[in-house]
Amino acid sequence: MSVVATRLVPAIALLGLLAACSGGLFGKERNLPCPTANVVSGAERITQYRPGPGRDITDVAYEAEIVPVAGSCEYVDDDKAVEVLLKVEIRGTRGPGAEGRTGDFAFFSAVTDGEQDILARQRFSSPVEFPAGRSRAGVSEEIRFRIPLKPDQFADAFEILVGFELTREQLEENRNRLSR
Repeated sequence: MSVVATRLVPAIALLGLLAACSGGLFGKERNLPCPTANVVSGAERITQYRPGPGRDITDVAYEAEIVPVAGSCEYVDDDKAVEVLLKVEIRGTRGPGAEGRTGDFAFFSAVTDGEQDILARQRFSSPVEFPAGRSRAGVSEEIRFRIPLKPDQFADAFEILVGFELTREQLEENRNRLSR
């Protein structure tokens, strides 16, 4: 199975989960299910520190979070595939350890099947620019997927996962934060 993901230019942010999709068949509306979309628990936040061994609040360069993802889908090619548009919003904070005005946040999207097998995974990099005098900023990214479907298969057989690309140290820090 070949799943294709492409990235679009940044767009307005939407909140919520992936909505149900609809399409027309002989002029009639039909509601067909979309894949579910979720932010991976433990990979929804990232803290980047300035270079060096320090790891206290004064060493934080940037922090960011992925807010719940939203999107839509459309069945195409006589229901042999589904095209999904996923909107990912990243909100960032510039910390006292930041040396520049742009934080760069790597994140991934993955398509899984009902067995949680990863069918496709892609890495993206999203720069967040912090205007002078502002410590908070955000960006929205749009990602398109095309998922082939077997006969009588619906898109809700798939899940789309999103999260930050984390180092072991960052993942451990997030897990510790969640357990508090």
